[in-house]
Amino acid sequence: MNTKAIAKAAFVAALAVFALVSCNKNRHKPGPEVPDEPVVPEEKVTEGLSVKATYFGDYYGKGFQDYILLFQLGELNEEGQFKTSGVELSLDVLTATGGPTLFPAGIYEITDEKYNSAGIIPSIPEGEGEDTTYGDTYLYTQQDADNFWLEPLESAHLEVSVEGAQYTIKVQIVVKGEEYKYCYKGALPIEDKSKSTDPQEEGPEGDYDFKADSAVAFNLGHEWSTDTDDWMVYLVNDNDENEWAVIEIVSESGNPEALPEGTFSVPADFYNEKYEIVAGIMCPLYQYEESYYGTYYVFGGQIWYSASSGNVKITKNGDNNYTVALSFLDEEYDNSQVTSTYSGEVSVDVSEYYDGSLTTARLRKAAPSFKKSVVKRSDNQRQTKAASKFACRLF
Repeated sequence: MNTKAIAKAAFVAALAVFALVSCNKNRHKPGPEVPDEPVVPEEKVTEGLSVKATYFGDYYGKGFQDYILLFQLGELNEEGQFKTSGVELSLDVLTATGGPTLFPAGIYEITDEKYNSAGIIPSIPEGEGEDTTYGDTYLYTQQDADNFWLEPLESAHLEVSVEGAQYTIKVQIVVKGEEYKYCYKGALPIEDKSKSTDPQEEGPEGDYDFKADSAVAFNLGHEWSTDTDDWMVYLVNDNDENEWAVIEIVSESGNPEALPEGTFSVPADFYNEKYEIVAGIMCPLYQYEESYYGTYYVFGGQIWYSASSGNVKITKNGDNNYTVALSFLDEEYDNSQVTSTYSGEVSVDVSEYYDGSLTTARLRKAAPSFKKSVVKRSDNQRQTKAASKFACRLF
């Protein structure tokens, strides 16, 4: 089966009809040949292509309206997933005008300024290896239920015209040097998920004690220095895959398969550019590139509480059996106090353990330069920013 099961629309070049300009009797030489405007045939519509949009309002707070255009080519089930093979193209588009009932006509290209100008937000890689995602601008290809992959866009050109309720949408993309073209004509369903019309999901208010059912820890090894190990400890609600707490601690390098004991606290000067990561700390919430790390609580797939200060105490009770007592203050959300105490088995994953030196590119940061990430639940995250490559292994 052709793994690139993608319809490519072909443009047919039209022959220009030339006519001689009539000569003026006062001119000594005949006028130059002037070609008529070329006659370009109508673009062929891509058979079987469906297009829909989701509207998020001024999602990034930069004065631009944000839409996701989703192109799908293939037979879909009731949940909007491909039954067998198919291709899905997603474009995250910022426009100068528009609203929940209209996607504005215009020509859109990938913008290098990301959220600060109208255009298509580029594919933004998150994670590593097979776990890499590309935000909301990507090409997804599914060969069958067991063979599927995501790819970033190298370039994209989108043309949209509107007549009444009918849209003509043409898109041209380049992925790994290959060009793909699609053309759609018809109505454009628009789902409104803007902040003004999408109510905030109900969740914990004020101080909160999270009841965890299970726990797993990932030892990432020498992510910060050759003398320390970086740990991500997840406390999980087994009945709700969209609720969990993550704790990032840094310990002295030792037995990589043994969760370290002791009390780990958030340092007051963590966000200072000159601060050096040392053993014995718990990292507060921080942002590196497009991902969130540190210590926080997730509800409904969104970061709900984030650690500004606090600590975690880890005590070993037996083989792979621990008590993890977490307590932190969220200064960004009404100074709410978040606690969680889990006692039981903690499985340890060392598959991502890094035993290299500081000179390699594997480190998230060779020289820490943190900027505090202001993440509030009212941001209405449309997809979980909290779920990093490590959280994916939980479910």
